[in-house]
Parts: sequence; C-alpha cells; structure tokens
Amino acid sequence: PEQWSVFNRLWGLYLNDNQVSGSLPEQWSALSAVSWMYLSGNQLAGSLPERWSSLSVRRMSLQNNNLTGSLPEEWSAMFSMSNLELWDNQLTGTLPEQWSAFTRISKVDLGGNRLTGMLPEQWSALRRVVNMS
Repeated sequence: PEQWSVFNRLWGLYLNDNQVSGSLPEQWSALSAVSWMYLSGNQLAGSLPERWSSLSVRRMSLQNNNLTGSLPEEWSAMFSMSNLELWDNQLTGTLPEQWSAFTRISKVDLGGNRLTGMLPEQWSALRRVVNMS
C-alpha cells in the first residue's frame, strides 16, 4: 500500500509469492533507506514508477507479475543497483541507453517480456555484468 511510504527507515521489503495485487505506488519513492525490494510472483500490474529513480535500492525483483509499459529512462539514476530482475512481465519498448549508468550492476534479467530493438551500444560500459538475459 502507498501508506508504507512513511517507513523511511525500512531497508528491505520481501513480499514474494503473496498474491499482492494493484499497481506499484509512486509514493514508495520516499523509501530512501530501502536496499532490496522483492515483489516477484504476485499480481502486480501497471507501469514501473519513474519516481522510483530516487531509491537507493541495490536489488530489485519484480519478475513474474503483470507489469506493463516501458522501462523508465529515469531509473538510470539508481546508481546503487546491482541486481535487477523484471522477467516474465508484459513490458514493452526498447532498452534505455541511459541504463548504461548502472555501473555497479552485475545481473539484468528482462526475459519473457515484449521488448524490441537492439542492445544499446552504451551498455558496453556495463563491465560488471555477469548475467544478462
């Protein structure tokens, strides 16, 4: 729920496989201390909130939901991101070249979506990636 945005000292959120439904609250951008966010295997729908770009999250798992829309260019401001799992959703569009700013990322999993286009040349700067699909 969006009311959880008041938990500004929350450092982790683990809600995998709980039949959580609804959209991802923009207000969660106020969770400034959150380091990891696991919300996979639920019934979340809607788009990825652009305002989440202010999060200091290192690990984010949103796979196996019903998320739609494009990958937000604004998320390139998540400099701490090391692990991003968005597979098995309904995401569309292209891979944002701005995500080359994820210099700490080691795993990016976007499989099982409806993304199009080529891998941006700028992503060659992602030297720490060991797993990409």
